[in-house]
Amino acid sequence: MSFSTFDIAFAAGILSASLVYISVLLLQRKRLSSDYLTGLPSFRDLLRYMKRQKKGKYIFILIDIDDFRRFNSESYENGDVVIRDFAYSLTENLSNMSDIFRYKLGDEFVLIAPVEKKAEIIQKLDSIHKKSIAEFTYSSVDYSAKQDSVEDIMHKAGGALILKKNG
Repeated sequence: MSFSTFDIAFAAGILSASLVYISVLLLQRKRLSSDYLTGLPSFRDLLRYMKRQKKGKYIFILIDIDDFRRFNSESYENGDVVIRDFAYSLTENLSNMSDIFRYKLGDEFVLIAPVEKKAEIIQKLDSIHKKSIAEFTYSSVDYSAKQDSVEDIMHKAGGALILKKNG
């Protein structure tokens, strides 16, 4: 069986269009799951990530920008700049040792890493704190993947953060 030049060109065109379509779908999926402002994985991604984690000991660090309303009260654009810059700072300093996510609220972030990295991450966070225009508070919870529930981990981290903020 032989194919004409037209048949080959037609098949190549369909294949090419299909690959472009698949690429667009994959890009849209990534955009939908990433936080639109920071490009970080979203809260939904965090939930999926934690449910698929392999057994082991990890650290869950919840970070909250203090008094974020003051940035937004100047203008929402100013608040967006603070969020983007803070996310960039976390990524630049911590992405090689932890996974970084945007959390539920606009001014919260989560870091997850093997528990062995805890001291190094805390040191980096303290360094970021000294340089950042935004003050922030963080809490950390050690957990065992496949043993501790995602809800319990988040509840403990949230409770610890509130205690830390209220002094």
